[in-house]
Amino acid sequence: MDGYFVFSPDRDPYKNFAREDWLLSFAGQTGVAVLYLWQNDPVVVIGRNQNACAQCNLAYTRAEGIPVIRRRTGGGAVYHDAGNLNFSILLPPALYDIARSTAAIVSALRSLGAQAEANGRNDICIGNTKVSGSAYYLGKDAGLHHGTILMRVDRERMEKALTVSVQKTASHGVDSARGRVTDLCSALPHIGLDELCGALRSSFSHVYGIAALQPIQPDEGALAERIAHYRDDEWNYARVHAYARACTARFDWGTVQLSVGMDGTTPTDVAIDSDALDPDYIDAAQSVLTACLPLAGRADFLQIVQQKLNRPRAEDARILRDLVLLLTNRLSSAMVPDNTVVRS
Repeated sequence: MDGYFVFSPDRDPYKNFAREDWLLSFAGQTGVAVLYLWQNDPVVVIGRNQNACAQCNLAYTRAEGIPVIRRRTGGGAVYHDAGNLNFSILLPPALYDIARSTAAIVSALRSLGAQAEANGRNDICIGNTKVSGSAYYLGKDAGLHHGTILMRVDRERMEKALTVSVQKTASHGVDSARGRVTDLCSALPHIGLDELCGALRSSFSHVYGIAALQPIQPDEGALAERIAHYRDDEWNYARVHAYARACTARFDWGTVQLSVGMDGTTPTDVAIDSDALDPDYIDAAQSVLTACLPLAGRADFLQIVQQKLNRPRAEDARILRDLVLLLTNRLSSAMVPDNTVVRS
């Protein structure tokens, strides 16, 4: 099988996300496996279904010149800088297997001496502390598994960039889970960037049976349109909602804020901000819930929405059930402030 390796020549986050998009298309068109390693200058990266106002301290990021970029995948907000190595594994659908690509990352870290384990829905940990988080995307032609590996995290700057007041979080969106994190160099002080990249290349080649990874770099001109997309404020700051009824709940599949637009006593639309890992499903659920709002009082409302979504997977059914329950509870409750928090 053919495989390619790319290390980004710069730390421009707009170019790096554009390059990732190009490589995703390349993997889909050619049917090859691609490992892409890259580092960014300071940037806050939010999940596709998240609200930038909720995930970042925008006053701090703007004062420090730290951009906010929305990625194509789900999951929560993360802070990137030169102390972090990003990896992207890009595959044709026939090879796309999250467990397999996760095993490649875990194996690379273990080969360096780290006692790494996959843990939770999208984390890799050393002991009880998180060193890597991942997000995923599967399109018709190719799949993407990308994530972070914290090497020498600037914890103070990361926390300032991602932390907002409780009041603002409750009013504007969903707060990302910020569990305990560590960095690789705390466990392995001798490990540098070259050693980590070499371990990832070797593990990727072994897991996917690739004899030799070939180098590739997209032409800068091919990135221009994609760079413009990631610079677009309409894309990066979308999902900023000011609705009359809103609540936040935490489920094992992710955190969600569900907001309902009202015209007097009549619900008009639904907005969902979430760190769920399947962004396409959240977008589809938002659209169908809005379309079905006139029927929300019916006992068979869940069945109506399920039929319109036509996604039979058990995981999808569970997420939809939780969303419908949250919506119907919100519509049946008295008018409440936006900062009401409901925990599952």
